[in-house]
Formats: sequence, C-alpha cells, structure tokens
Amino acid sequence: MLVATRLPLTPTAERLINLWTERYTPDTQNFSQDSRSTIRRELHKLSTKRERANTIAKFTERSMAQHCKIAAVRTKELYANLDDGMALQEAAHLAKSAAVIYMKLFEFYRSFPSADASLSALPDSTLNAANKTVGSALALASGGSILHLAETIEPLLLAFQAEHLKSKDWRTLGFITTQINFTNQLLLEQLTSLERIWLAPYFSFLEEQVALPWQRVCAVAAEHNEQSPAFVAVEQLMAQSTPISRRVYRSLGKRFGSHYSRRGRFDTPAIEHSCLRDLDMFQAYLWLCLLQENQKPLEEELQPLCEQVFDSVRITPALVSSATQSLSREIIQRLSPSQQALVSPYCEAMVDTFSQDA
Repeated sequence: MLVATRLPLTPTAERLINLWTERYTPDTQNFSQDSRSTIRRELHKLSTKRERANTIAKFTERSMAQHCKIAAVRTKELYANLDDGMALQEAAHLAKSAAVIYMKLFEFYRSFPSADASLSALPDSTLNAANKTVGSALALASGGSILHLAETIEPLLLAFQAEHLKSKDWRTLGFITTQINFTNQLLLEQLTSLERIWLAPYFSFLEEQVALPWQRVCAVAAEHNEQSPAFVAVEQLMAQSTPISRRVYRSLGKRFGSHYSRRGRFDTPAIEHSCLRDLDMFQAYLWLCLLQENQKPLEEELQPLCEQVFDSVRITPALVSSATQSLSREIIQRLSPSQQALVSPYCEAMVDTFSQDA
C-alpha cells in the first residue's frame, strides 16, 4: 500500500535523495556516436519552453482520458476477466483518476528550465555531459527538487489508490503499478524518439513512486548519521541497484527464458521491464528493513503483495524463489566481510520468506 511520507533533509537523507534522483537520468545509449551531434542540437531545441509545450500538446484531456481508460481495461483483463458493465464502469473511474496524475506530471515537464546554454556548449563528439544535465530533469522541475515532485504527486496517488480500493480487490498495488505501466507504454508510443528522452524519466518516476519505497528509504536514512554501518551499506548498494537487477535478470533468463506469465514470455521487453522494476523493489524493501533494523516491511508488505499479485499473473513460486536467491548472492558479493555480517540476515530472511517450501 502507498503510505504518506514526509522526509527530513539531513545529510544522510540528502545523499540518498541524490541517488534516487540519478535513477531518472535520460537514456541516450541507443544512439550511435556519429549521430550525437544531431541529437545534441535536437535535444537543445526540444528543451525550449515552446517545444516542451508542443510535446505536451499531443496529450489533450480527451486523449489522456482515452489512453488511461485503455490501460485500466487492460489491467482489469490481466488480473480478472471483464465480464460485466460494472467492471467497465470501474475502469472509467480509474482512468479519470490516472489522467489527473499525468496532467500534473506534464505541468512539471512544462516548467523544467531550459537546457539551452549547457547543451549548446557541448562538444559534438559526446553526450556524456548532456546526460548529467538532463539527468537533473526531475530535480530542476518547477525550480524545486524530486521531493517537491513527490510531495505534489503523493495526494493524487493516494486518491488513485482509494479509487482502486473501492473495487474491494486486495491486489490494489499490483493494479496501480500495472495500470501506470500500461499507460506509460501508450503515451510513449505517441512521442518521437527524442521526445521520449525527456519524458520517459518522468513516467519512470511515476511508476516507481507507486511500487518502490525509495522515498521511505530516504526518510529512514535521516535517522542515521553518515558513519552508520547500515547507512554506508545502503548508500553503497543503492548506487548499484540497477546493475544488480540486470545481472540477476540475466541469470534468471538462463533458467526461465521460456517461462510464460499472463503478460507474456519472460525474455520479452515488457516482461524484462517489469522484472527489473520488481528486482529493484525487492532491494528497496531490503534497505528499508536494514535501516529500520527490523523485517516488518518484508514480512508485512512485500511478502503479502507478491503472494497475491504474482499468483494472479502466473509468476511461479520457483521463479520468485530463484530470483531472491540470485539477488541475495549478487548483493552479498559486493560487500566487505563486516558489511556481509550486517546485511546477510536480511537477505536470508528474504530468501526464506520466498522459498518454495515457505
């Protein structure tokens, strides 16, 4: 379940907030080196106030309502058959709430300060510096920070959750995450490849804000000092969360590459995206446990969620069990012996919780 969170700005919290923000660096890796001079100029153009407005103009209230409704219906179909008018009516209500969230997100995009000076000053041969510049998109939005965006979106997400709860379905968080994931896909299809560079980080932020407790991790870190062994370990591992998830996903692919869930085959791009997000989610809950010095988030939140949602979409216990084992090994091997002693009990608890014999 989504939880309202307020985050005090201590040195430890701010260090994790910086890592949290870096997760939303736009991706330019799919472009060839030869084309990067052109990309630089086009990104420069798209960063202007006028072009940002033109990009957002593609999403009218009517079109947003339609995209969100399609996503809501697909989500309902994924988790349960749509066999009556009431389900369609619920989908319409959910779509309305989702559209409000996206329109607020677009307000932030419109207010993102122009990158004119920084982008035009870049050498033609590289966009590395550009990555750092546009990687601050969320931090710069509306002249504020990722926290400002999170605090603005939070009441809308809580209202969205309330709409889902009206359907009296216990898979609420899974519904919300999937609906946003489907909506993101539909919206990205309406954009050019370069427009996606700017907007995709906002969509990723929204999806993760629902599913991953990064904000809560940062909030609990505020209770630690900078020498705290738990904080040091979390900071070190949080910086590696994406590479960790990618290595685990590749490892799982060797065994489960032909596995089919209700969303499709394990090795398809859509499933890869969801799997990487869920592996990041497991890590975020582990760091929440470590910083809180208890296993309640794992036992009372993550385990019930996964038990309910994974079964609904036909993700097998064997896959989940193997994933937690691989994730535990990948985490532990990146730590010093003293850190291993600190983190291992939480990794072992995760593995035991999701064991096929549990």
